[in-house]
Amino acid sequence: MQPSAAYYSHTREPISNSAFLLGCPWHGEIFRLGFQATMIMSEYNRDQLEALLMVRQYLGGLSRSRIGQIKRWIQPYLRFRGDVEDFQKKHFSEICTQKCFASHTSACCNREGIITFFSDVVINVLLSSTREVDTLLQILSQDSGGFKCVYLIENGCLWHMKPIVCEMFLCKHAKDAVLEKDSSLC
Repeated sequence: MQPSAAYYSHTREPISNSAFLLGCPWHGEIFRLGFQATMIMSEYNRDQLEALLMVRQYLGGLSRSRIGQIKRWIQPYLRFRGDVEDFQKKHFSEICTQKCFASHTSACCNREGIITFFSDVVINVLLSSTREVDTLLQILSQDSGGFKCVYLIENGCLWHMKPIVCEMFLCKHAKDAVLEKDSSLC
């Protein structure tokens, strides 16, 4: 997807990114982080940035006790995600690093190809430090294109907890390579 202009949500008429950012309820946050209002940003990156800012603003308005309550509610899900992450690291990490990052041959981690559910954003912001969220916002605003997901760096995904679609995706090559070695994983 090529970079595109921002759109007014109610009319879908294009506006300049500077006008979009100035009309954005989080424009002060954007400028605080040092973003250039005139920067061309892809629609994907803009949508990601808006979601992160909206969630951070909402969660920032909640009391510590309410945040604690939400964190307790998501504990079963976090245990499930921890189990999935451990399984992926144990069985797929080496092959996925080679296919996704080093050789660029897998469909996972491709440019603007991941789907982030709103719940992914909420949980990620809830678990992340301010600095981690700032890093995501900065990478979205400074993205210069390329073949890979904007969040993928040499060390892996920048998200505190990868989006569920990313964590659960296994290409055919990775599945075949791992299951050939250990059919008990089926």
